[in-house]
Amino acid sequence: MLPLGQLISRFNCVCYHCYADDTQLYISFKPHQVDRLTILYDCFTAIKEWMANNFLQLNCEKTEVLLIGLETITPPILFGSLPIKSCCRNLEIILFDQHLNFEQHVKSLSRNCFYQLRNISKLRSFVPYSVSETIIHAFISSRLDYCN
Repeated sequence: MLPLGQLISRFNCVCYHCYADDTQLYISFKPHQVDRLTILYDCFTAIKEWMANNFLQLNCEKTEVLLIGLETITPPILFGSLPIKSCCRNLEIILFDQHLNFEQHVKSLSRNCFYQLRNISKLRSFVPYSVSETIIHAFISSRLDYCN
C-alpha cells in the first residue's frame, strides 16, 4: 500500500483508509467548496492510471461513489462512468446512505436474518432445542454483531 499511499498523499485534502484489498478515499468540504470534488476525481484518475501502469485493474463494478451532505449540493463532475450512489457498502455491509442513517442497512440485515430464521425453522423438528439455539446464535447473532 506504500506506493498507493504516496500517490494519494500528493492530493493534499484527500484522505484514505485501507483495509485488506479495499481503499476508501474521502474528502470533506463545505457547501460552497463543491469544486473540491474535482481534486477527489483527479486522485481517483491518478490511482486508475497507476494501477494500469502496474498491470493492475480497478474493478469498476465494485467501485462506489457516495456524496454525503445537503440535498441541494449538486456535484460539478461525475466520476467518469461511475454513478453517484444513494448508499454504499463497506466490508460487504450496507454502511450508510447519503443522509448518514442506517435505514438501508437495517432493511438488509432484517431481510437476511428472517431468511436465515425461515431456513432454521425447517430444521427445528429434526434437532433438539439446544442445537436449535446454537444454530440460531451461530447464524443470527453473528449477523447482528458483524462489524460491531
